[in-house]
Amino acid sequence: MKFSISAVETTSRPTMSVILVFLITLFLSFGDIRSFAHEGHDHGETKPKPEIEVADPRFAVETTLFQLVGRANGQKLTLYLDHFASNAPVLSAIVDITAGVDNQVAQEVSDGTYEITSDWVATSGTHDLIISVTAGDEADLMLAQLVVPEQDENVSKEVISWWEDYLPAAINPYVTPILKPATVFLSALDPNYLLAAVFGIGLILGLFIRNTIFPTASALIALALITAPTPSVAHEGHDHGEEKKPVVNTGNQPYRLPDGSIFLPKPTQRLLNIRSALTELSDRPKSERLLGKTISDPSYTGVVQAVRDGRVGFPPKGLPIIGEEVDVGDVVATLTPVLTPEAQAGMTEQLGSLTQEIALTEQRLKRLNAASQIQVAGQGGGLSAVSRGAIEELEVQLETLVSRRDALSSISFGALNLKASRAGTISNVNVTTGQVVSAGDTLIEIVDPKRIWVEAVAYPSQNTEFVSRARAVLPDRDAAPVSFVSRSLSLTAQAETLYFRLEKQESVPIGTPVTIILEADKNERNLLVPRESVVRGGSGLPVVWVQDAPETFRPQIVKVEPFDGQRMKVKAGLNEGDRFVVEGASFLSQVR
Repeated sequence: MKFSISAVETTSRPTMSVILVFLITLFLSFGDIRSFAHEGHDHGETKPKPEIEVADPRFAVETTLFQLVGRANGQKLTLYLDHFASNAPVLSAIVDITAGVDNQVAQEVSDGTYEITSDWVATSGTHDLIISVTAGDEADLMLAQLVVPEQDENVSKEVISWWEDYLPAAINPYVTPILKPATVFLSALDPNYLLAAVFGIGLILGLFIRNTIFPTASALIALALITAPTPSVAHEGHDHGEEKKPVVNTGNQPYRLPDGSIFLPKPTQRLLNIRSALTELSDRPKSERLLGKTISDPSYTGVVQAVRDGRVGFPPKGLPIIGEEVDVGDVVATLTPVLTPEAQAGMTEQLGSLTQEIALTEQRLKRLNAASQIQVAGQGGGLSAVSRGAIEELEVQLETLVSRRDALSSISFGALNLKASRAGTISNVNVTTGQVVSAGDTLIEIVDPKRIWVEAVAYPSQNTEFVSRARAVLPDRDAAPVSFVSRSLSLTAQAETLYFRLEKQESVPIGTPVTIILEADKNERNLLVPRESVVRGGSGLPVVWVQDAPETFRPQIVKVEPFDGQRMKVKAGLNEGDRFVVEGASFLSQVR
């Protein structure tokens, strides 16, 4: 059959009107295919249809050894296996799952996370599971139920079969094969694109056929699409008015429950590194921890200082090296005096005067020595013209002048030798060759590395009465016994300084951070928890987070007091055997 435009142009107006009425009715129906109202209803101001998210099917079980959470997503079942007491992931476990006749061993995809894939996971209904867990020397058997809900198809059925409420039942079998695919296709389109397409097609047909009916009809259809009400469903006797969008949690996000406890999924627990422990009564002595550092024993410490202003030099063997051993009296540095121009001029003048006086004295002594050779006749024989006493006096005077000049010259311009004040090991060299220093500056420090003290700091809140039993904990070393030496009589930065001596003589670097542990003489039986596990709740009271279930945590108000630097004593609120959070408690308080 060949299409002819003239045939369209000769179409009668009544026939064209019937076609347009049918098209307008059809598009009006498409514009409102998801809006239904029955007798006695007033929708009020309609709101967008809420987006409802369905939670993934899950289960949670725990025994005295393990806690296991399973979450289904399609045909994949993800398992999170943790230790019951510590909430730490169980690594390299064998997880055997039996569901009916199906039996599989889960594969570990990450630390403590296992997965299986099977058709029954996506099948709706209740699935009874038998789960066997073996981890090292520990083994346990768990029973669980996975409930997979059926899919709700009411909404899609109403959308696709809208004509069943408007057309006679006798013609439904004939129009359904045509309207159902068209409805599904048009429902999936964006209304804005559909509006533009309808109006554009009508405008093109009107211009092509030279008929104003098509542009007019396309405008009416576009107007119908614009003014079509948004989807809503009302029941008898209800006036929806303004409806709030319901919030449905998917089960995969943390949230706070009405009673104040929180739901924290296992993936989030792994991310925040949440760890727990069981409360137990401990019979331990009360202790206190002080922070400090190692210092050298003052009795075995020596320094080399500058005795005056000058320029530093070193002996021929070179610059002293840190760690080098020296003996008492060893020359470790030299110091050349540095004078101001005024002082240098004064010293030069004094040296000149002494040199002149020495020259005059030498001449006088020379003349006297020459005169002493002349003999004078007398009764007892020949006598000297100059007495021996006069010559000796000049010799002593000359020797004194020379000594004064040499001493003054060496003090003013000669290098001074700086010697080690005690035997030991050089621990610090604070100068370099040619450096100008002032009198009193410390140039070199000498210590005995095997005689070490510990300088510890104690604040007013810390109890330092029991110092008789103390030990020092050094990095990468066993605890070493220490003996108390003394304490400061004044506070520094609101803290008291205590001094301890390491009883074992071993080489320890100066400045090494040390923790001093003070212990009381008697043991106390208390319920102790780490300080980090006690946080402030919403009311401002101290709380401890108790783990009631694998993914549920409850804030428990407690009454506590400090026991030592690391632990708190619980006086009320917790019982022996409660499982509480020891790491990550501060993160739980942030969940809303």
